[in-house]
Amino acid sequence: MCVLAPLACTDDADPGFVDDESGSEGGSDDAADEVGTESGSTTGTGEGEGETTEESGTTEEEPTESTETGEEESTQEESTAEESETGEPLPPCDPGTICEDAENLGTVNGDTSSPPLIAYGNNEAIYRFRVNEDYGGFLQDGYPQEVRVELMGAEGANYDLFVNRSEDDDSTPCKEGGWTSAEPGSEETISLEWGETYPFANGSDDSRDLMVHVFSDQDVCDPDLQWTLIITGNTL
Repeated sequence: MCVLAPLACTDDADPGFVDDESGSEGGSDDAADEVGTESGSTTGTGEGEGETTEESGTTEEEPTESTETGEEESTQEESTAEESETGEPLPPCDPGTICEDAENLGTVNGDTSSPPLIAYGNNEAIYRFRVNEDYGGFLQDGYPQEVRVELMGAEGANYDLFVNRSEDDDSTPCKEGGWTSAEPGSEETISLEWGETYPFANGSDDSRDLMVHVFSDQDVCDPDLQWTLIITGNTL
């Protein structure tokens, strides 16, 4: 039997011997149980098996974390998909027509009183209308043709205004040139005058066709932000 200090013992037959690297004193089952307990072993069979049990436990926990993460990502994807299916995407800003096929709003007089033309919308739009020379005749004073085009949008809307006019009584306003109002905010105004200069008549019909384009520089237009277009003749 060995009676020297534990470090000098080399009795390999002792089943309870624990290696010096563990930092424990060998020679007893109780010491091995203690080492196994400290190293996280649930079997109490020694440090080596305790370490294996810890690694095994860690390996078992990792798939659990991965599974939880996968479930969270799946839930987020399902939530996003649900919002996309139930939400109403904003429509693109598009007048839906061209000048030649634009809706005709009617006629206002350019030199006498007449009811205004009014249109409403929540996206880009193109309209046509006519300014009529109503006052005229032989030996009568001449008056200019006047028209004011106003755009009033809801708060948060930022639509702009473009107006063009035909060159003569029977030509088209769908051409190059024109006038643009693109002020910050939700209100735009364009006022035009042409034809005779009071009191001199020019002896010709100054009636003209005009087009108006309500447009936006945004990619999408919110349908909740409505605008009002008002066209008034004989205003200046």
